[in-house]
Amino acid sequence: MQPLYTERDAPLTGAGEDLPGVAPYRRGSAASGRHGAAWDVRALHDGADIGCLQQDIAADLTRGATSLWLRFARPTGGAGIPCETADQLDAILQGVDLARVPLMLDAGGEGVALANHLRVVAARRGIAPSALRGTLACDPLGTLASEG
Repeated sequence: MQPLYTERDAPLTGAGEDLPGVAPYRRGSAASGRHGAAWDVRALHDGADIGCLQQDIAADLTRGATSLWLRFARPTGGAGIPCETADQLDAILQGVDLARVPLMLDAGGEGVALANHLRVVAARRGIAPSALRGTLACDPLGTLASEG
Protein backbone atom coordinates (compact mmCIF):
# COMPACT_ATOMS: atom_id res chain seq x y z
CA MET A 1 0.00 0.00 0.00
CA GLN A 2 1.13 3.49 -0.77
CA PRO A 3 0.70 6.31 1.77
CA LEU A 4 -1.06 8.49 -0.80
CA TYR A 5 -2.72 7.66 -4.10
CA THR A 6 -3.27 10.13 -6.94
CA GLU A 7 -5.37 10.01 -10.10
CA ARG A 8 -2.36 8.55 -11.94
CA ASP A 9 -2.66 5.42 -9.77
CA ALA A 10 -6.22 4.69 -10.98
CA PRO A 11 -6.27 4.50 -14.78
CA LEU A 12 -9.60 4.41 -16.59
CA THR A 13 -10.88 0.92 -17.29
CA GLY A 14 -13.04 1.78 -20.26
CA ALA A 15 -14.69 4.53 -22.26
CA GLY A 16 -15.06 6.99 -19.40
CA GLU A 17 -16.97 4.57 -17.19
CA ASP A 18 -14.84 5.45 -14.16
CA LEU A 19 -15.41 9.19 -14.42
CA PRO A 20 -17.53 11.00 -11.84
CA GLY A 21 -20.98 11.80 -13.20
CA VAL A 22 -21.03 8.76 -15.53
CA ALA A 23 -22.94 5.51 -14.94
CA PRO A 24 -22.61 3.44 -12.79
CA TYR A 25 -21.97 6.53 -10.58
CA ARG A 26 -19.44 4.87 -8.28
CA ARG A 27 -17.59 8.20 -8.03
CA GLY A 28 -20.59 10.48 -7.55
CA SER A 29 -23.29 12.01 -9.69
CA ALA A 30 -21.43 15.16 -10.75
CA ALA A 31 -18.48 15.33 -13.14
CA SER A 32 -16.71 17.68 -10.73
CA GLY A 33 -17.05 15.17 -7.87
CA ARG A 34 -18.96 15.55 -4.63
CA HIS A 35 -17.45 18.89 -3.67
CA GLY A 36 -16.18 20.27 -6.95
CA ALA A 37 -12.46 20.80 -7.05
CA ALA A 38 -12.18 21.47 -3.31
CA TRP A 39 -11.82 19.22 -0.30
CA ASP A 40 -14.40 19.33 2.46
CA VAL A 41 -12.72 20.04 5.80
CA ARG A 42 -15.24 19.03 8.47
CA ALA A 43 -14.70 19.95 12.11
CA LEU A 44 -16.24 17.74 14.81
CA HIS A 45 -17.90 19.44 17.76
CA ASP A 46 -19.50 17.65 20.69
CA GLY A 47 -18.86 19.84 23.73
CA ALA A 48 -21.61 20.50 26.24
CA ASP A 49 -20.63 24.11 27.07
CA ILE A 50 -22.46 26.30 24.55
CA GLY A 51 -20.17 29.32 25.05
CA CYS A 52 -17.04 27.26 24.37
CA LEU A 53 -18.80 25.52 21.50
CA GLN A 54 -19.62 28.83 19.80
CA GLN A 55 -16.00 29.96 20.14
CA ASP A 56 -14.64 26.64 18.85
CA ILE A 57 -16.99 26.67 15.84
CA ALA A 58 -16.03 30.26 14.98
CA ALA A 59 -12.33 29.42 15.33
CA ASP A 60 -12.59 26.33 13.11
CA LEU A 61 -14.48 28.23 10.39
CA THR A 62 -11.89 31.00 10.53
CA ARG A 63 -9.04 28.47 10.24
CA GLY A 64 -10.39 26.78 7.12
CA ALA A 65 -13.11 24.32 8.11
CA THR A 66 -15.70 24.17 5.33
CA SER A 67 -18.38 22.17 7.15
CA LEU A 68 -19.36 21.25 10.70
CA TRP A 69 -20.04 17.89 12.32
CA LEU A 70 -22.23 18.44 15.37
CA ARG A 71 -22.59 15.39 17.62
CA PHE A 72 -25.59 15.81 19.89
CA ALA A 73 -26.16 14.29 23.32
CA ARG A 74 -28.47 11.32 23.48
CA PRO A 75 -31.56 11.36 25.70
CA THR A 76 -29.99 8.52 27.70
CA GLY A 77 -27.01 10.74 28.53
CA GLY A 78 -23.38 10.68 27.57
CA ALA A 79 -21.15 13.11 25.73
CA GLY A 80 -22.47 15.47 23.13
CA ILE A 81 -24.12 18.81 22.57
CA PRO A 82 -27.31 19.28 24.56
CA CYS A 83 -30.09 20.51 22.28
CA GLU A 84 -33.79 20.16 22.97
CA THR A 85 -35.19 23.27 21.29
CA ALA A 86 -34.78 25.39 18.16
CA ASP A 87 -33.63 28.26 20.40
CA GLN A 88 -30.75 26.13 21.68
CA LEU A 89 -29.76 25.14 18.14
CA ASP A 90 -29.96 28.78 17.06
CA ALA A 91 -27.57 29.71 19.89
CA ILE A 92 -25.18 26.88 18.99
CA LEU A 93 -25.11 28.03 15.35
CA GLN A 94 -24.76 31.71 16.20
CA GLY A 95 -22.54 33.32 13.58
CA VAL A 96 -22.71 30.31 11.21
CA ASP A 97 -23.89 31.12 7.69
CA LEU A 98 -26.29 28.24 7.15
CA ALA A 99 -26.53 28.97 3.42
CA ARG A 100 -22.76 28.55 3.06
CA VAL A 101 -21.65 26.03 5.70
CA PRO A 102 -22.87 22.43 5.34
CA LEU A 103 -23.81 20.70 8.60
CA MET A 104 -23.70 17.09 9.67
CA LEU A 105 -26.20 16.69 12.48
CA ASP A 106 -25.18 13.51 14.31
CA ALA A 107 -28.49 12.98 16.04
CA GLY A 108 -28.72 9.36 17.15
CA GLY A 109 -32.40 8.69 17.62
CA GLU A 110 -33.36 12.37 17.64
CA GLY A 111 -32.98 13.06 13.92
CA VAL A 112 -36.54 14.19 13.26
CA ALA A 113 -36.51 16.65 16.17
CA LEU A 114 -33.12 18.13 15.18
CA ALA A 115 -34.13 18.41 11.54
CA ASN A 116 -37.22 20.32 12.63
CA HIS A 117 -35.13 22.59 14.87
CA LEU A 118 -32.84 23.33 11.91
CA ARG A 119 -35.84 24.12 9.71
CA VAL A 120 -37.10 26.60 12.33
CA VAL A 121 -33.68 28.24 12.70
CA ALA A 122 -33.29 28.57 8.93
CA ALA A 123 -36.76 30.11 8.63
CA ARG A 124 -35.92 32.64 11.35
CA ARG A 125 -32.83 33.64 9.39
CA GLY A 126 -34.70 33.86 6.08
CA ILE A 127 -32.92 30.86 4.57
CA ALA A 128 -34.92 28.56 2.31
CA PRO A 129 -34.78 24.84 3.18
CA SER A 130 -33.44 24.18 -0.33
CA ALA A 131 -30.37 26.33 0.45
CA LEU A 132 -29.35 24.12 3.39
CA ARG A 133 -26.60 21.57 2.77
CA GLY A 134 -25.34 18.69 4.83
CA THR A 135 -26.25 15.37 6.35
CA LEU A 136 -28.69 14.18 8.96
CA ALA A 137 -27.00 11.24 10.66
CA CYS A 138 -29.65 9.47 12.66
CA ASP A 139 -30.13 5.86 13.55
CA PRO A 140 -33.16 5.41 15.80
CA LEU A 141 -33.06 1.60 15.64
CA GLY A 142 -29.33 1.47 16.33
CA THR A 143 -29.78 3.88 19.21
CA LEU A 144 -32.56 1.72 20.63
CA ALA A 145 -30.43 -1.39 20.30
CA SER A 146 -27.34 0.15 21.90
CA GLU A 147 -28.89 2.44 24.50
CA GLY A 148 -32.34 1.01 25.14
